[in-house]
Amino acid sequence: MLITKKTIYAIRACLELAKRFKEGPVKIGLIAKERDIPHRFLEIILHKLRGRRLLKSVRGSNGLR
Repeated sequence: MLITKKTIYAIRACLELAKRFKEGPVKIGLIAKERDIPHRFLEIILHKLRGRRLLKSVRGSNGLR
């Protein structure tokens, strides 16, 4: 079975989010840096995960709006 790069990046992102669960909202830039994922590609992946209701996002630069 072939696992795509997108799937690997999605798993890495989910692991980072799980690791920081109790910290509150996590910025995309931090996830991209910590897990070595291209920022724009990560935005697309997280958008899809949010659309499937696997995660929740918060608007604003600090995730407070």
